[in-house]
Amino acid sequence: MAAASAQLREKAPSNPLREELLAAFEDLATAQAECESVRAGIDRARLAYRRAETTVKEADKALSEAQEKHTWATAEAAIDNAKPPLSGVRAARQRLADAKDEADAALAAWRQLRDRLHDFERAAESAKSAVDGALNAAMVPAIEELLGKMRELNREMLPYRSLLCALFSEFDRPPRDSIVGSERAKRPLAYVMAQAEQLWHELTAVDREVVGAWENFRARLRDDPEARIGLAHLLLRKA
Repeated sequence: MAAASAQLREKAPSNPLREELLAAFEDLATAQAECESVRAGIDRARLAYRRAETTVKEADKALSEAQEKHTWATAEAAIDNAKPPLSGVRAARQRLADAKDEADAALAAWRQLRDRLHDFERAAESAKSAVDGALNAAMVPAIEELLGKMRELNREMLPYRSLLCALFSEFDRPPRDSIVGSERAKRPLAYVMAQAEQLWHELTAVDREVVGAWENFRARLRDDPEARIGLAHLLLRKA
């Protein structure tokens, strides 16, 4: 992802909308990388705490053994009327205290990183939302082009569509109010009216091959924020 971002930076965005999109992708990549780093830190801190716990248990056991050993040595010295040997209890107790300190520090670090992860995840979600917003903004020129083309077509089609609607209206009226008269009188029109209804369905139909065009548009921009995509590209069929 970093290499791709570097290549995109070198190409220089073609327009402000694409520049905003590229910046949003880079911010998202940074936020996601930070989340991954914190998650990795959490794993390492958890492992360090588990190891520290083991060290505490071992140091506690060593302290008990040192105390027992010193007790027996002191008893033997008393029997022999000798000077008690040096004790290893103090050193063992210090090792236990040090191990507990390390365990406490590891546990605190683990908890702190878990708490910080929520902040990084929120930042990543915010960055993802910014990418979605930038993708939507990058779609605006193509949508405006689509609306312009549809307005142009509508101006051309409006009179014809109005005539067709008027014909439907006359055909559906009661005989006394309709220019086409009774049901019997309508029979010569039956064939062309069936064709008219079929045409109307075709005019209001949805081309299933084009339905996914906007999703493909966004997918292409995710791959290349500088991709030149317009209405013509959206209307292309997949081979």
